Amino acid sequence: MTATKLRNIIAKRISKLEDIDKLEAIYQILDSMENDKNIYELSEIQRKKIQNSKLQFKEGQSISNEKVFDEIGKCLKEK
Repeated sequence: MTATKLRNIIAKRISKLEDIDKLEAIYQILDSMENDKNIYELSEIQRKKIQNSKLQFKEGQSISNEKVFDEIGKCLKEK
């Protein structure tokens, strides 16, 4: 099914709805989808840090979770 056809079907079904609770639920879903777009806006510095992290990971410059937790455990025991 194409996006256009699906949009038309959804619009038709929504236009027939009388239940305010269902309409509000649909509105909240659509509104949250719009708000999600703003959540992931990154600065240039943040994008560069993410790119650098991905490159480090590809090159094997990473530490396993197990090793990190071991190191944290050692530090906590020392205190």
